[in-house]
Amino acid sequence: MNWDICCLCQEMTNEALKDPKKDKNPDGPNTTYDSLAYSIEQFNEYDLLPEPIDYVSLKDGKTTVQESLKENAGEWHKTCRLKLSKKNLDRGLKCKTASGNTEIDSPVKTRQTRGSQSLTNTEERKCIFCEKGEETSKHHGQHKQKLRRASTLAIDNNVRQFL
Repeated sequence: MNWDICCLCQEMTNEALKDPKKDKNPDGPNTTYDSLAYSIEQFNEYDLLPEPIDYVSLKDGKTTVQESLKENAGEWHKTCRLKLSKKNLDRGLKCKTASGNTEIDSPVKTRQTRGSQSLTNTEERKCIFCEKGEETSKHHGQHKQKLRRASTLAIDNNVRQFL
C-alpha cells in the first residue's frame, strides 16, 4: 500500500488529494478518518466495496481500517470517497435484495456482447486458473474465495502472462 497517493484507488491523477489534517472540520481529522473507515466497513460487510478499493490493503496489517488510516495519514480523491456514499450503499443493497442473489445485477442492457453474456442458473461460475467452483477454489492458501469478474482492455495480455 502506497500511502503517498490515494489510499482508495492507489492511482496518481490530476485530482487533488483530500488531507484531513488540513481540513477545517472543527472536530479534527480523526472524525473524518472515522467517517471514511465506517463507510469502508459498511461496504465491505455487504460485499459492495467498489473496485479498485482493497479492504485488506487498507488495513495494512492493523486491527482496523480506521487505525491504519490515522497512523498512515491516508489521503484520497474526492471522487473515490463519493463512491462510498450512503446513497451508493443503499442503492447496492436495494439492487442486491431485489435480485435475490449475492451478485449485484447491472441495469437493463440494450445490447448483448460476448463479454456481457451471463451464466444461466444451472451453470456454475469457475476460476479461470484452477477451474474450480466458487465454493472450492483455493488461492494463496485461502479457502472459499469469492470469484471476481474483471474486464479491462488489457486483461487478455495480463491473464496470458500467468498462463
